[in-house]
Amino acid sequence: MEGQTVNDFEIKRIIGEGSLGPVYLAEHKFIKKLFVLKFLPDSLYQNPLIKEKFIKEIAKIASLDHDNITSVHNVSSCGEKLFIVSDFIPYKLPVSMNLGEYLSTCSERLKEKEIVHILKEVAFALDYIHTQSFMKEPLFHGGVKLTNILLQQKKEGGYTLKLSDLGITTILGSDYILNLAMENVVKGSKQEGGGHHQKRCFTHTFGFLAPEQRFNETNTPSYKSDIYAFGVLAYFLLMGHLPEGFFPLPSSVYKKSSINWDRIVQAALMQHPSQRPDNLTALIQGSMDMTPLEEVVIPKMSPLTPEKDREEALVLSSENKSETKNSTEILKKGTQHLSLSSQVGELSSSISEFEKKLIGGLTATAVARPMKMQQTPITEKEELQNISLEPIFKGKSEVRSYKPEKIATDGIFPILTDTIEIKAGVYERGSESGARDEKPRHSVHLNTFKMDIHPVTNEQFLRFLLLMEGEKDDLNNDIILLRESRIKRHSGELTIETGYAKHPVVGVSYYGAKAYAEWVGRRLPTEAEWEVAASNGNVKNIFPFGDGIERSEANFFSADTTPVMSYPPSKNGLYDMVGNVYEWCEDWYEYSYYEVSALEPDNPKGPKQGVYRVLRGGCWKSLVDDMRCSHRFRNNPGTMNKTYGFRCVSQ
Repeated sequence: MEGQTVNDFEIKRIIGEGSLGPVYLAEHKFIKKLFVLKFLPDSLYQNPLIKEKFIKEIAKIASLDHDNITSVHNVSSCGEKLFIVSDFIPYKLPVSMNLGEYLSTCSERLKEKEIVHILKEVAFALDYIHTQSFMKEPLFHGGVKLTNILLQQKKEGGYTLKLSDLGITTILGSDYILNLAMENVVKGSKQEGGGHHQKRCFTHTFGFLAPEQRFNETNTPSYKSDIYAFGVLAYFLLMGHLPEGFFPLPSSVYKKSSINWDRIVQAALMQHPSQRPDNLTALIQGSMDMTPLEEVVIPKMSPLTPEKDREEALVLSSENKSETKNSTEILKKGTQHLSLSSQVGELSSSISEFEKKLIGGLTATAVARPMKMQQTPITEKEELQNISLEPIFKGKSEVRSYKPEKIATDGIFPILTDTIEIKAGVYERGSESGARDEKPRHSVHLNTFKMDIHPVTNEQFLRFLLLMEGEKDDLNNDIILLRESRIKRHSGELTIETGYAKHPVVGVSYYGAKAYAEWVGRRLPTEAEWEVAASNGNVKNIFPFGDGIERSEANFFSADTTPVMSYPPSKNGLYDMVGNVYEWCEDWYEYSYYEVSALEPDNPKGPKQGVYRVLRGGCWKSLVDDMRCSHRFRNNPGTMNKTYGFRCVSQ
């Protein structure tokens, strides 16, 4: 079809083979923009039931909007053919690249930081998809695999990921997808080279399907099928091959990793859908416990019940077992399935040169990690992922109040921020459609409090540092990491980088935020106070400005902080409640705390102890989902990077 014109699109070339068949790159005749066209096969188009379902489901998918999902613009027809028009995602113009192609260009296995980056972006997209529903039916991708994950190069370096072909497997059914892949194998075997590419595509298509998608009539495919595919993806990135049979766990290779990879893989690959986790982002964050796998004692898996704490339930057995059925057994039903199963064993053993190369390079070498009890510089790549590979702070769990020593200040006084009063009352917090740690939505009673109208700025915090004459408190906790902030020390003197005086201070630890708040006679907000202030006390406000948010309303998915009050205030007069910087709260974090908070609604102050402190509001590099008022985040109280700041409250 190269050179042909289809409606308003001029087809340039074929760029790949998708679930529907050939994928074409086309240019719109008038706006001169590149798009991807995917045609519905004739065999499906002639089935009126599938055609009707296709049109209905694609309309739902086209309404989704997320930075990690390829946008579908419309479905059009040309004569007797239907085709989908979606974004063209370039890696390096004019070339596109999916994750499978990218991995084949790598001469060695990926570093852990890059694997975390890939998994977090895929998790962001899937968690967003799973929160969407139409006619009370939750959405799910249904076909997550290497070829459906596209790379888009960023101007500042690195890349972001986009999920494509959302819902295609769900619409067409896994039977059709597998049979189509098998047909391609048969065709390819007759060509020169024996169809090795087609065999690999079939193996990966089959390998990423959850047990309930592999012709299993016991459980219906759902969003939990995506969780399983995510587990396969994580395992493949780590180990270089699909998890089949009694597969070795990642800890057999990543012996000194600070990330509990076994937990992620085992949780996602549970045989029964109900035993898989609900939220992938929470699974990843909860597995970054900064404790080497060799030092972790993982109890045996016990049956999951709704009453059990979710995070406890995700700590799974470390035995090298898999409950996944043998692929031949799964494909037994029906003559059509028998014809497939007779070839699955042969195809599963057909490993590409890329996989052999990866497996050959998987030696049990030590994976570098930061030294314990030491803050190390955070690279741009680590900042991009908002992860901390620093060890858990192992000092006292209770933070002692800090009171500056009475010394001669020579006129050093705080620059106080104006405040907005939030009236006492009963408010709702949490979300029934968000992450699992945001549930259940429940009522809380808060006393009247006053909140700073904007986060603390560099010029405000500088005065505190001048008073302190150092960057540590009396417990030797770091207050701020200057290399991560815009405040610098030159020849013993503290200065602010030019143009950043009015920007929010960053690189501040929880200890530094708490100490500053006490110096100015204020305190850090509780998590409940922060959320009520962000939503203006209206639970219908998913974002501070309503049920949506625009780039003109907050600083997110950008390259740097902006001066405070650069964006319009929310209805209660507060600026930058979301975006710009994550803000430290007073509360300890606990995954299932809201279940307790619902029973103790009077001025909740969080768990009495914990490992992490709560952070709220997203930051300048966050995605849209982090901008939600109910979104919860956390990290070690000693963590300091370019995305963490704070604001104060008072009674």
